[in-house]
Amino acid sequence: MIIEPSIAFSITQHTLAQKTPSFLTCSGRDASGTAKPESSLLIQRPILRYGKSNGWLDDQPAVITRPYGKGRVTYIGAVLDEVLITAATEWMVKNSGVKPVFGTVPDGVEVSRRREDNNRDVFVMINFAADTKKITLPQTMKFLLQGKQGDSLELPQYGVEV
Repeated sequence: MIIEPSIAFSITQHTLAQKTPSFLTCSGRDASGTAKPESSLLIQRPILRYGKSNGWLDDQPAVITRPYGKGRVTYIGAVLDEVLITAATEWMVKNSGVKPVFGTVPDGVEVSRRREDNNRDVFVMINFAADTKKITLPQTMKFLLQGKQGDSLELPQYGVEV
């Protein structure tokens, strides 16, 4: 996949120097220079590159990834549009093995998990939308603010439940 810089984004450029691959050339809005990275940082794979533009970014990595510990480090050296950042986020979640503990919720609803000392999960659900949202719960849960329980919940506009 190639990013065409003329589409619309600003960037902070970080690329491997051509003449001295043991140094990292860094340039951005506030500073520029070179840095000597750990050798493990040089084992990277570009997953997005810049397309033809004004020359200095042509074919340079815009997004790189590399293994680190039991996972990966992915560096995005560009401000991506909504389509690309959504695709990048979905790719990172899919490849990370992270699974949602709560499940899918409607747009406008935020669910935050808190863990008590006894390792019991407590979920805080907030409806930021201007209309009522129905949430299907992963199991029967107790609603602390309503004083009842159920396997689904209707949150009114700007409503909260724990």
